[in-house]
Amino acid sequence: MPVNSKIFPRWMQEFKRFQALKSQFFLYGNVYDCYYFPVNYHQAESNNDLKWARFNDIRCLLNLYLKNEGYEIIVYYDMIDGLTVESIDPEISEKNLLQQLGDNDPKSKSSNFRIRPVSNRPKTY
Repeated sequence: MPVNSKIFPRWMQEFKRFQALKSQFFLYGNVYDCYYFPVNYHQAESNNDLKWARFNDIRCLLNLYLKNEGYEIIVYYDMIDGLTVESIDPEISEKNLLQQLGDNDPKSKSSNFRIRPVSNRPKTY
């Protein structure tokens, strides 16, 4: 019996479903929680064969998952650390990516990155 996709947490199921439709995702909420994830979900033949690991950092979990899904470049941005690039190609880094975008400072909040504050209140018309 193949591995059931319901083993993934609900947010991960939605993430997986929208991968084919979207190229960017905005994650918010409990990003500092601990996560349990089946690290061998690609090789496991059944749910009983799954090996679970605990991740204390959502970036580590996403790196593992996205690399297993075949992504070669993963880019993160946050207000404190700026731009972070994870890539299997050593030629691709924050510095050369920003140079292509016209900026040389990975911690910069330049006009190339338009950040808008997000309100938790719904819009009223």
